[in-house]
Amino acid sequence: MAKMCLIVLAALLIVGAAFSGIHKGPRVLPAKATAGDETDEVFEVMGMRVYPTGPLAAPGDSITYTTYDYATNGSVNRNLINYGNGVLSFARMLAQGTGTTPPDRGSWYNFSTDGGRTWQYSWGRVESAYHGWGNIDQLRDFGGLEVIVSHLGAGLPLTVSVDLDRGANSWLPSTTSPGNALWARLGIGPGVSFHIVHGTGGNPATGLGYTRSTDAGLSFDRIDVNIFPGNAVPDADTYAASARGGKIAFVVASDGGDVVLLTSTDNGDTWATRTIYQSTTPPPEPQPQPDGSCDVLIDSAGVIHVAWSNFMRIGADLVYSIDAPVMYWNSSSEVIRTIAYPVRDSTMIVPTNSRFGNYANQPDLGTNSTGSDVYCVFSQLISERDGSNNNYSHVYAVKSQDGGTTWGSEVDLTPGSGFDAAFPTIPDLVEDTVYLAYFADALAGNFIRGNHAQIQVAVMLLRVPVSAITAVHEVGGELPTGYVLQQNYPNPFNPSTRISYSIPTAAQVRLSVYNMLGQEVASLVNEYRNAGTYEKAFSAQDLPSGVYFYTLRAGAFSETRKMILLK
Repeated sequence: MAKMCLIVLAALLIVGAAFSGIHKGPRVLPAKATAGDETDEVFEVMGMRVYPTGPLAAPGDSITYTTYDYATNGSVNRNLINYGNGVLSFARMLAQGTGTTPPDRGSWYNFSTDGGRTWQYSWGRVESAYHGWGNIDQLRDFGGLEVIVSHLGAGLPLTVSVDLDRGANSWLPSTTSPGNALWARLGIGPGVSFHIVHGTGGNPATGLGYTRSTDAGLSFDRIDVNIFPGNAVPDADTYAASARGGKIAFVVASDGGDVVLLTSTDNGDTWATRTIYQSTTPPPEPQPQPDGSCDVLIDSAGVIHVAWSNFMRIGADLVYSIDAPVMYWNSSSEVIRTIAYPVRDSTMIVPTNSRFGNYANQPDLGTNSTGSDVYCVFSQLISERDGSNNNYSHVYAVKSQDGGTTWGSEVDLTPGSGFDAAFPTIPDLVEDTVYLAYFADALAGNFIRGNHAQIQVAVMLLRVPVSAITAVHEVGGELPTGYVLQQNYPNPFNPSTRISYSIPTAAQVRLSVYNMLGQEVASLVNEYRNAGTYEKAFSAQDLPSGVYFYTLRAGAFSETRKMILLK
């Protein structure tokens, strides 16, 4: 039955192609695979192709380059599909022309069958003209036919491009005309239904629009319908979309606003709305509020996973605070959790022309095939600075192996120095390997926001074994029987060390570091955690050598240990 439906769908698309025209990218023979340098390091050195030419310490394979070094105003677009067994599709807004509006900007696509070691096509744009903000999804019921949605510009309709076969790079374009849409996000299903959430009314947007096709993009029966409660106006890119198993989910996390989840189980005819995280505007005291970047993912069991990042809001103003945790919620437990707090450093410099959501944290979610393992990658400023005294970003990840209940320590997936790692994205499906795409160059920030001159920026693909991302573990397979604060390791250390602790029951946990004067110099953990054994990384890169103390408080328990920083 599925095969017959696929044949019918292909026939419909081909008929539509006769009237709309097909854009087919140039096919080239894949380059001869290279083994690369096999080492005992966690991160595999992949290919030797480097764009741009010259030294770059960022880990992974530089698969092409872009001069348009910007990927989103807030939430990450879906740019990678993992079909398993090394089969990947990549589609992302790139360009290699000059200026802030390079004429070749669009959704650059490629397809790999060997985990991104080689690619089937010459790199190029799917659309026939200038486009932006492309993101890709698949028709799961039809062998993974791929769909890309992107925008033409303010006052113009969206373009929806459908590939005639998975990885064929033969794209049938259609539009949502009439329309006035920007910054779209796409979810597909059930069947051949496309569900698109986007800004509507131009730039800046005047509302949040919903557009639907029930026939694989041949026509659209709902266009620019405002489904957001109260006709509120979310900021650009402050939303995400997912669809699976007859369920559709949109999440909205505007700068300084609430985190709102919209769901439909009748193919988008009606929508249920709930507020996951509520903000007070303006708050009576400093309060963490969303920074405008979020993600939503429906797993194979139908559980909705939501992640967003917070900034600290003080009064009526949003402060560029580096105190920026990654938050998480799912529809199974309905508990809000802080899952990552990678860096808290008030000495960091944020470029004045940056905007919320595009430098930290941009969470992107993935799960394994059962939904038991949940991954979240995100961008975060680090203390290292470039020649203009701006802080670099690196890509971090956290992992849960119990469906999002408990989470492990943050892991820097892009260790090293001398480079900026920005705009990370992973596929929805993560099995043995996390496939991570990101931008890397030697200058912090990006040209599009005016942080530096226009240069060639490497588009990186990194393969990370899932074993490299730690998760909360239980000692001996059993929950701890008592409170334990371990000695940090290594000790003495320079500049990083790790601290392990165990709690036998769920409690509010606080893990802090103090200097010899009793002044708190770092707050490593301050959240509710379930019983288990945890490990936390601590970097003292900006602290002087000396003796420091770290204290664990959980319920009525308190213990302090000493550690030595030698530089």
